[in-house]
Amino acid sequence: MNRVKQTFTVLILLFGTSALMAQNSTNTNEKVLYNLPASVAYMGDYLGTKPGINFSFENSLRNTFLTKRNSKMVERMLYNPISLGWFHHKGYNSALMLSSGIGLRNTRQNGFITGTQVDAGLMRTFIHGTTYLITDDGDVSTVAGGYFYGYFSLSLEAGWDFTKTNKNLPFSTFVRLKPLVQFPYNSGTLIHIMAEIGIRTALPFQKKINEYHKSKK
Repeated sequence: MNRVKQTFTVLILLFGTSALMAQNSTNTNEKVLYNLPASVAYMGDYLGTKPGINFSFENSLRNTFLTKRNSKMVERMLYNPISLGWFHHKGYNSALMLSSGIGLRNTRQNGFITGTQVDAGLMRTFIHGTTYLITDDGDVSTVAGGYFYGYFSLSLEAGWDFTKTNKNLPFSTFVRLKPLVQFPYNSGTLIHIMAEIGIRTALPFQKKINEYHKSKK
């Protein structure tokens, strides 16, 4: 009989503790509709000195609102970017770039943005000037010079989301440092140091994604 009472008491304590923990927990998860963002940016090679442009669409994957111990909130968006870019080296070549990857962006309550992004893609270069093709028979013809390459990049982003302080300004601005590795290039690789400055806004296309609310105590 005493063993039954002890077991019953333990069960009550376990259920009570679980209920108390559930009441104290602030972690929640729900499906929420989000407008998907897109951006346009000046993208220049050699730290912006070789001009170009980049268009990007972001497929939002999940969003987390994290309330810190100081009661300040950080929004963390995980997303899949799809980008189409172009840059121009005067007198040398131009390149068209298509890529996709994964990114994580933190936005504070005051609108300050930091983020990182990893991309992999395909690059098609176009050589400036006349390029000749000589056949085995000695015939000479002109061709459009250029090659296909693969590349991957790691981007670091900082910016400002104006919607956090003014709903009448539905956009954010950003700058991005974007080291990029092009391959194969002369049996090796070629490193580009690119820079971007652009503007991002939400499109009228919506998607349901997981939204999490967490707090640190």
